Amino acid sequence: MADLNRQFAIQHIEASDDWRLLRELRIDLQAKYADQIPYGPIIDIMTSINDMHDALIRKAVQLAELELKREGQGDPPVPYAFLLFGSGGRREQTFWNDQDNGIIYDDSQAIGEKARSAVETYFEQLARKIRSGLERLGYPPCEGQVICTNRRWRLSFQQYKHMLEKWFESLNVENVRYMLIMSDARAVYGQAELSGKLRERVLQLVADHPEVMRTIVEISLRHKVLLGPFGNLLLERYGEHAGSIDIKYGSYIPMVNGIRALAIHEAVNETNTLQRLRALGFKGSVPEELLERWQAAFEHNLLLRLTCGKDDGIGKLNIRQCSKEEILSLKRTMRSGKLLQAHVAKYGGRN
Repeated sequence: MADLNRQFAIQHIEASDDWRLLRELRIDLQAKYADQIPYGPIIDIMTSINDMHDALIRKAVQLAELELKREGQGDPPVPYAFLLFGSGGRREQTFWNDQDNGIIYDDSQAIGEKARSAVETYFEQLARKIRSGLERLGYPPCEGQVICTNRRWRLSFQQYKHMLEKWFESLNVENVRYMLIMSDARAVYGQAELSGKLRERVLQLVADHPEVMRTIVEISLRHKVLLGPFGNLLLERYGEHAGSIDIKYGSYIPMVNGIRALAIHEAVNETNTLQRLRALGFKGSVPEELLERWQAAFEHNLLLRLTCGKDDGIGKLNIRQCSKEEILSLKRTMRSGKLLQAHVAKYGGRN
């Protein structure tokens, strides 16, 4: 029944060409999925939410293409893919998300300078229309400018590949951070193999430059699990969120970053965190008992992300509103996160 409901929602999105109706459909679907949270299972709900986001984003790209065609710009001049980064790339979007995206287009066929300029102009215009359309659907632009209207994230395959290789010539924190963004890239529309080949190149470059793991681990451990040395929750002490804990950056992101670091080290070409975990288990890189513990903890983080961020997207959990059992469960999840971070630290040459 859940699969039928997801298919029904996607069919509604695919059938509509009206921006206002699409936004209303998003609002209605999110309310429906929020109501399902207490009844789970959480993975099914996350799948439904991300299917919805994927369908809406695909529709925005299709409508942008159609607008350009009506303006006399024709069809896309070369095959391309629309990429999602961050939680979109990992299929872990919640109810409130900004635009973390890019465009990659095929340049395998040799073309002249004039044709190359026309291709770049087309995708520049397309990017502006996609950004505008997604804003109309309720997706604000990325504050960090990881977005297709930024030239850095709108390149041909060879240009992306060259940019990656330049980053590895200077393995500073900023370049490695960009590389980690790229490792989460997933095509939501168009030629999916372009993003797959790009991630494969990231993994090959890491294999060729094993010293980069030290910086990957350093970046991956920057967000600490907000659990003190005596098992106490590290709550916000001041302001409107005093007495709350930041679930996103204090529990969820540390696990995302840690599992991604392990996946990169083991050349796992997946973007979803749970799929990365399963692949690590299949490779024998993570003991079964740790795999099960981290999977349970990560699924709990997903539940908390949906629960405490469904109204405003802030993701702060007010501990005063939690039962004793809920607090114990949170601490158990965060202990698993700390165990993961200790495990990841070994790959950076740390004690």
